[in-house]
Amino acid sequence: MTRSRTGSITLGLTGFVAIALAAAAAHAADTQPPAIQAPAKPKIELSSELWNFGEIWFGEKLEQKVTIKNTGNAELRIESVRASCGCTASKAEKNVLAPGEETTASVSFDSHKRQGQVSTQVTFVSNDPDRKQVVYYLKGFVKRVLNYEPAGGVVIHSTDRTAAKSGTGVITATTAEPIRLEIVRVDAPKFDVTLKEIVAGQKYEVTAVVKPPLETGRTVGNVVLKTGNEREPELNLPIVATVYDKVELSPAAIFLEPTMTPDRTERTVSIHYRGENPEFAVLNVDVPSDDYTANFGKVRPAGPEWQRLGDSAPKMMVDIKFSLPPGKSLPPQGVTVMVQTNEPGFEQVPLLITPDGTAFNAALRKTQR
Repeated sequence: MTRSRTGSITLGLTGFVAIALAAAAAHAADTQPPAIQAPAKPKIELSSELWNFGEIWFGEKLEQKVTIKNTGNAELRIESVRASCGCTASKAEKNVLAPGEETTASVSFDSHKRQGQVSTQVTFVSNDPDRKQVVYYLKGFVKRVLNYEPAGGVVIHSTDRTAAKSGTGVITATTAEPIRLEIVRVDAPKFDVTLKEIVAGQKYEVTAVVKPPLETGRTVGNVVLKTGNEREPELNLPIVATVYDKVELSPAAIFLEPTMTPDRTERTVSIHYRGENPEFAVLNVDVPSDDYTANFGKVRPAGPEWQRLGDSAPKMMVDIKFSLPPGKSLPPQGVTVMVQTNEPGFEQVPLLITPDGTAFNAALRKTQR
């Protein structure tokens, strides 16, 4: 900057440039659009996502409180609390939480009908867009005075509805204290049950014979034994006989829960073949509309993992891959897909696709007592 002879101040070129740049920057700041704010959303947070309860004795019941907090900046809605087999969960004390608010839910575990290593879970479903489902895991070990094998009780498999067939279970003491087993009651009219001591006070064998005629599906029963032990005075031993058809679907139905399957989904169903036709084949899968597609692969031999079923193991298998519409689009009664095969008597095998959990369970497990 220089001063003229008349006393006025004169700016040099550099000064003019600096002033112009400052003015341009101020104008740009005034005209720049405001920053876009991220949309508000809820966020679910549990006080813990794992409950390791260690070792407990069979028959004990445990309970734990879980805190649910909304750490987001929008209203959190707890839509459901679902427990898997072996534990129960009460509803949350509050279903709607403002930002920063919290509530609790009670999770309990009942060790009846469980033994050995336990892994189960409770699922919290909310409107948190980033974590729609949060899983709370339960782990531990259930000790018993006695164990039985197989874990399902006395299990019988058959493909013949007209023949008697037997199965065996073994009951073993886990401590030096002897057990004295005695049959108290047999709640299984389709079975003849006998008990045999193998090692005095330590090991017993239970044999069940299922009496024909049988129906396809599962026939279940229960035998009650007195143990002579104070901690576990009684043992309820399941007895299950499963009779298979020559052609069966696994699973026997598909469940599309409306809120949990809001979009199209892919599912696979396997056909298990137990017949004697080496040329067995799937001919077609008849779907109800263009919203459903089904593609089936080639017939393949059943793997060695099925040999646990003995002579009831499937001999061949075929996979069918489905592309299905959202669960909410299904009618309440569901739809039926027909699988067509070349096996006499099984030319049309129905597969139910349903949004109804009760109908799904009924199709999945045909049970008689």
